[in-house]
Amino acid sequence: MQYLANVRTSYVRRGSEEYRFCKIEDTVGACLTSDNCHRQGGLFAGHCGKSQDVCCVVPKTCGERTSAHSSYFRNPSFPKNDTEARVCSLTVDIGKGICGVRDGWG
Repeated sequence: MQYLANVRTSYVRRGSEEYRFCKIEDTVGACLTSDNCHRQGGLFAGHCGKSQDVCCVVPKTCGERTSAHSSYFRNPSFPKNDTEARVCSLTVDIGKGICGVRDGWG
């Protein structure tokens, strides 16, 4: 999927059922119901095995916030490179019972 940048945040809820991630080509998403994906502002990236769940990718950009299990951050000019230096924040809302957050490049 060409519209996604390479920074991803994700978290797994402690004490809950295992949260399934999915990978379509080089893109990692979360297996969610279609309705839940839509509520999180996510995009359909494929199907999760034989289940009714979809592989959901939640793209975010500067000044936005997310509570999604897996989100991709992209610059405002994506897919073009930004031509100016700027401070650009993404707020990750961490819910009760979350024991860790990971951010990664690539």
